[in-house]
Amino acid sequence: MPFPAFNADTSEAKRARDIANQRFDEILRLKLQPFAYCFRDENRRRIDDTVAEMLGLDSQDEAVQDMLAHYRLLFAREPNVNGRNRGIMRALGEYEGGFREM
Repeated sequence: MPFPAFNADTSEAKRARDIANQRFDEILRLKLQPFAYCFRDENRRRIDDTVAEMLGLDSQDEAVQDMLAHYRLLFAREPNVNGRNRGIMRALGEYEGGFREM
């Protein structure tokens, strides 16, 4: 994902800062599940939608939602997040001896 300079003196950066300011209090109050469950945590999806908007992406676009879901699942499958034996993913049926095609 791109990482723009949100402090830049551009209209895109100002828009990103405005979105962040508008949503800050709401996001701050969200209760998050442990990161290993990020692929099924509705509150993390809300954060991802906000970041997508800050990046100038349409958070309601199906392709954007698919991309974000794919990255959440990849992060959840990381050994440092899920444990070397991927027990959480196996228990949830999301790990079948390797990565499932998405």
